[in-house]
Amino acid sequence: MGVVVERSRGKILLAFLGSVGFVVLSLAILTVGSASSLVVGVLGALTFGVFAVGWLLLLFRGGPGLVLDDDGFEDHSSGVAVGRVPWTDVTSVDRWGAFGSAFVVVRVRDPAVYLARLSWLARPAAWANWRMVGSPVTLGSVGLRTGFDHLHGLLLDGFERHRLRPRRAFDDDVGGHR
Repeated sequence: MGVVVERSRGKILLAFLGSVGFVVLSLAILTVGSASSLVVGVLGALTFGVFAVGWLLLLFRGGPGLVLDDDGFEDHSSGVAVGRVPWTDVTSVDRWGAFGSAFVVVRVRDPAVYLARLSWLARPAAWANWRMVGSPVTLGSVGLRTGFDHLHGLLLDGFERHRLRPRRAFDDDVGGHR
């Protein structure tokens, strides 16, 4: 199979600038002076500040954003990317969308394994993904040089190819151990 999807520096830069814009807006909300504006302003500035830092770090990270092969995929497309996911760990590939954003949800056999790989900063976001959509392994097309439908198609095709291959007894091992 062997497919490489590069990062999109332009899309990442726009996401960074959007996050910075929301930080500025959140700080402006603080000037209203009410108790609710204080809460909204602080939470907004902190949340979008973390997003801005994540996009900035991703902007300067080298290498491709996503690599798919016959054995699985390597995800480095976002700040909550989990790295290597063998097809033997994948139970389904689905679509999920809300608030104008769409994600590919890759459900895995043992989500805790993938949460444990992440940094202390990325783990809460991945845990929230797990609770909200059923998996900590989610991919968006925002940081990649591809559209969402193509991204979903690539992952679904890789998973289906794996499922159609003749099965071997050790393919059921969690973690893809052989």
